[in-house]
Amino acid sequence: MILITAFEPFDKRDHNQSLEILQKLDARYQKVVLPVSVSKIASVMNKLHLEQYSLVVMMGEANRTKITIEQYAYNEIKMRIPDNDGIKIEDKTISTGKARIETNRDVSQYLDELVELSTDPGRYLCNMAYYLGLTQNRNTVFIHVPISSDRDILRKVEALINAIEKDSNTR
Repeated sequence: MILITAFEPFDKRDHNQSLEILQKLDARYQKVVLPVSVSKIASVMNKLHLEQYSLVVMMGEANRTKITIEQYAYNEIKMRIPDNDGIKIEDKTISTGKARIETNRDVSQYLDELVELSTDPGRYLCNMAYYLGLTQNRNTVFIHVPISSDRDILRKVEALINAIEKDSNTR
């Protein structure tokens, strides 16, 4: 079973590229839209029981020019803007766990002219959700999608998810 997540729109915008991609993906995936809410995200993540999935692919939107696959998640939240509930946390740990968690996936194999490796997922809700996800299932990958609505980017993210899924099935 494969779960794919994306975030609802935030920062007073009416769309989120990760959500648009999620909605276009094949129905064979289980899909969940995550809240952009620091007070709700932990509860939502716990209710997903991520350990039951063979693969979890999380997506979020970032102001980057390329698709980035995150290698790490960090045990801290530093919000540059308020969440959708108007909450802004300056500097706080997420849990009593490790300072950094790494995905157990070899994400470097998916890099090309449109996809870069990232070791810094920021410290907003994407990082928080990824950290919480990795504590439940290390077979989790986080993809940051550029804000751009370029069709090549959208197709590339879909192809990237398919490649990660295929690799997961051959392991």
